[in-house]
Amino acid sequence: MSLLLLFARLLLCALFLVAGLAKLADLAGSRQAMRDFGAEVRQHGRDFDEARLETERVAHAEGFRYVHSANEPKLIAGVGTIGIEIFEDLPDVDVIIAPAGGGSCASGNSIVAQHFNPEVRVIAVQSKSAPAMWHAWKNRNLEPYPTMATEHEGLATRAF
Repeated sequence: MSLLLLFARLLLCALFLVAGLAKLADLAGSRQAMRDFGAEVRQHGRDFDEARLETERVAHAEGFRYVHSANEPKLIAGVGTIGIEIFEDLPDVDVIIAPAGGGSCASGNSIVAQHFNPEVRVIAVQSKSAPAMWHAWKNRNLEPYPTMATEHEGLATRAF
């Protein structure tokens, strides 16, 4: 939503592709909020990864700037502000646990931890039902993992 607010303030066009899963029906309010801010919202695919691939295709075909949900330096910096808040509230923190998902939260918190205290460990966690990041790490490749069964958005990726 933060990008959408920026686009609305700058009067820029925004297009969001969201997964069309029935179990994501609770996101209807979010989709409507996006529309209320002037965004075009399309549904595509069975999960985040299929919607992301379609978004990349549409962005290329229609000449949009695609903003990746994890591999975007300014987005990672923004998510890293969570780490700043952790250090403000818990200056002696030893471990930060972050969702693995696409990696932006763990990356942002790692950058912040390195700045404040390089001894702090950042541990990225992932649902056993959506082990894409674990398999990528173990196999040293970025191939999509075929299954994802969690409803927790920050952990719900088959690829990253």
